[in-house]
Amino acid sequence: MTSRVRAAAVADLVTVVCLVIAAWLLLAGAYRQVIGGAAVTVRWSQLLIAAVAIATIRHAVLPRPSLLDSVEDWRVWLARRPALSDALLAFIATRPVVLLIGLLAVAAVGLPPGADEPEVGRMTVPGLASRFDANWYAGIAADGYDWQGRFDRQQNLAFFPAFPLLIRAAGIVTGALDPRLSAEWRLRRLTTCGLMISLAAFLWAAWYFASLAVDVIDDARARGALLLLASYPFAVFFSAAYTESLFLLAALGAWHSSRNERFVSGSLWGLLAGLARPNGFFLSVPLGLIALGARDARSQQDERRRRANPVTLRLAVAAMPAIGMLLFTTYLYFTTGEWFAWARLHAAWGRRFTGELPPLVAQSRSADSLLDLMVAQPYDVLNAMGVAFALAMAWPVWRRLAPAWSIYILINMLPPLFAGGFLSMGRLSSTMFPLFLALGAMLPARTVPAVITSFALLQGLVTVLFYTWRSLY
Repeated sequence: MTSRVRAAAVADLVTVVCLVIAAWLLLAGAYRQVIGGAAVTVRWSQLLIAAVAIATIRHAVLPRPSLLDSVEDWRVWLARRPALSDALLAFIATRPVVLLIGLLAVAAVGLPPGADEPEVGRMTVPGLASRFDANWYAGIAADGYDWQGRFDRQQNLAFFPAFPLLIRAAGIVTGALDPRLSAEWRLRRLTTCGLMISLAAFLWAAWYFASLAVDVIDDARARGALLLLASYPFAVFFSAAYTESLFLLAALGAWHSSRNERFVSGSLWGLLAGLARPNGFFLSVPLGLIALGARDARSQQDERRRRANPVTLRLAVAAMPAIGMLLFTTYLYFTTGEWFAWARLHAAWGRRFTGELPPLVAQSRSADSLLDLMVAQPYDVLNAMGVAFALAMAWPVWRRLAPAWSIYILINMLPPLFAGGFLSMGRLSSTMFPLFLALGAMLPARTVPAVITSFALLQGLVTVLFYTWRSLY
């Protein structure tokens, strides 16, 4: 590529970026910030004018290749990378639609009168990302952890640090941490940063998923498996300022790196998984079993390369999610004087291990019918559907992927089920990516579109409930 062609490509890229940001500002409103004591406002019309000016000057100086030629080159480049192409398709087809439904649901359905949300959460557009746990993460990003000296109330020490740290970094770059902002508007901007991080993480995770799907099932079924993941009812949380996208990315990145014997990146992804969510350290179990020689979906060439590396190195990489969890546990010990303080704090959200069946199971014994139970406990029933799906798929995952991943699903789903009932179990199931690889592999091709449609319809329902502050969690 000559310097002239490279310069033209860079100018074209800047033009397209300006157009994309202009479109975003047209939807979301102007960007306002105080820089060096001066108020700065960026409107969509200004970026549109900038894009036209850059394109005009560029074509006057470098008429060939044209902007259309650059776009065609990008299309060809993308066509050579089918995994990335499929990831973009899954992202564009699902993530913006979820946000649109959420916005329309807030405007048309409204929030319940007794909803416990900050004032900014009632704003239809600015507060869209300020939902439930998103506000906890934004609060940590703004002010850090706060220990209140007791375990009988909800506190932000129960939330792992990776996501808030990323939000804080984004807040520094975008000015969301400007001390001149009110606390409410700082929260609004930080939750929006969290939403952007979540969307970017999902796109990256979808790329990893598509690459793995080609390896472990086949090219024809890989796209269907990815669309099943993206349309899953509880995939709503991939379009929220929650940790689901980040954890999904870290788990897929760790497995992808381990399969390709990339130990440095595998260690970093594993560490991120352990610092992202309380259940992140469970990832060490399947990675460790595979490192010890348990069956994994891989080629003979991969097996030869795996045997060439010492098992101790593979086990060290597999241990990184657990090490991440222990690092945060140690930090909380020096803060609270209690080992595994984060686990103890979960009791304030109703998570206590009793060894008893979830309440919904007991209630079902007195219900006249399943429909009556659905009407009486709709949120528990929806979350129970996620649990049922995960448990039903444990055997297909064992057969089609690896026993290690089936064990991973069971240890993620069963302990929380007995510790807190169906609370948040649906969104937990959304990150169990082996479920969708196995489902894509086992469904007949002609049924995949129908299942995707059914998933998407339920995702629309979950979106309405979540963004209108119903207690689906």
